[in-house]
Amino acid sequence: MVILLLTAAVKGNDGGQQVETHEEVKSVEAMSSRTQTADTLTGAAVPEQEKEFEEWVKPHIEGMVPVYGRAGIDYISLDDFELMGKTVFAEAKTEEFEGQVAVAEVILNRVESENFPDTVEEVIKQDGAFSTWGNGSAEAASLDDECLEAVQDAVNERIFPDSVVYSMAAAAVLVIAALMLAVHTHSYARSNESRNILVGKYDGENAVVSYDTEELSRMISYDDKYVYVEREAFEKFLIENNADGEIWIVFGGFYKLPGLAGAAESCIYESGSGDRVVQIPYESIMDNWYMELLKLL
Repeated sequence: MVILLLTAAVKGNDGGQQVETHEEVKSVEAMSSRTQTADTLTGAAVPEQEKEFEEWVKPHIEGMVPVYGRAGIDYISLDDFELMGKTVFAEAKTEEFEGQVAVAEVILNRVESENFPDTVEEVIKQDGAFSTWGNGSAEAASLDDECLEAVQDAVNERIFPDSVVYSMAAAAVLVIAALMLAVHTHSYARSNESRNILVGKYDGENAVVSYDTEELSRMISYDDKYVYVEREAFEKFLIENNADGEIWIVFGGFYKLPGLAGAAESCIYESGSGDRVVQIPYESIMDNWYMELLKLL
């Protein structure tokens, strides 16, 4: 890795200023994983004064890691961060990632609590707190990238302040309202009359016989009080379609574009009538208040 160091010295004299520039090129061995971790966590590569932080973002402090959303903890040291990483590795390396985050959260919760010590190291090394520190396995644990990520998640889990959460909630409400308005706008007259006809049967379980409205309309018609069925043609249709059991007819009603809701009338057809046209009375559900409400929504 090559680092270019540029130093400039400005000197003044009676005749003005003279600028001297010195360039030095130095080869450096690969940085240790700890140094890389420190730079990543603390933002050492980009000084705080060069960033335009939001008000709720904590300023950079060399060697410290900011903790968000916890009243009793503002920062933890890099050493504490690594202790937490080792503890997570020893206690929950074989667990799912969420389980590893939970171990780190337990440590932070105890630091906040009045019933436990005030520092990460004291909490972790408290007698009987974590068995892996008692038997030495945690102290010998390596700094695993996944476990360090779990610690970082616990540290940043509550990173959004209440104002940001409220803003996100408000944005979600606006999106939902916009979607409802779009559905309402494209529902034309709020509801649309349906002229579809469907025939079904029940012989132990419900099944659709046909929803071919064009074909069924030649045999079935209806008004506000009755359904009219051409008996001979309809019963021949039932035989051809192996429609046994209780026969029901669904018709009319309304639907809401783009197909979010709707309702229809229905009646039961009983064979055995001698009339050429079977007249079936039905009680409409369309005058019920909840149907009127559904049409308006």
